[in-house]
Amino acid sequence: MKTLVIYYSFSGNCQIIAESFNNSIDVDIVKIKELYKRTNLSAYTVGIFKAITKRGSNILPLDLDVNNYHSICLITPVWAGSLPPAVYSFIREYNVSSKSIHVILCFKSNYGESANIVKDEFAKFNVKVKSIALVKAEKDTILALKNKTLYFYIAEDEKLHFS
Repeated sequence: MKTLVIYYSFSGNCQIIAESFNNSIDVDIVKIKELYKRTNLSAYTVGIFKAITKRGSNILPLDLDVNNYHSICLITPVWAGSLPPAVYSFIREYNVSSKSIHVILCFKSNYGESANIVKDEFAKFNVKVKSIALVKAEKDTILALKNKTLYFYIAEDEKLHFS
């Protein structure tokens, strides 16, 4: 079965990471979209507050069925050491308990407790995260991903790799 790459991106960095999968393996990519378009002001006020307090937001249904995939790679930014509201909603609204889950956390300055938070959130639904990768959103890294000289893939051993 194919791998599904699901991402939420506010600044565009997580979208670049998601698109880096296209050259490496056969994947489908889908974006988590909030019902209401978030502005910079709402991201840095309400969005950060919801991230810190682990609250979700209203998201649109995904354009495909997650049950058609064996592996899922969730790509998410880190907001104030936590997860964005849209990602909390995805984890809580979609049953991925039978899937092999991998997570890429993209951060600018500090990833805080985000790795533990993502494990704990999935664990509430009896989902064990197989691997977590941390990507610092530095100019050179994002440029390498954008130019496809660096990319992520899930190998036959069902582990997340980058090359």
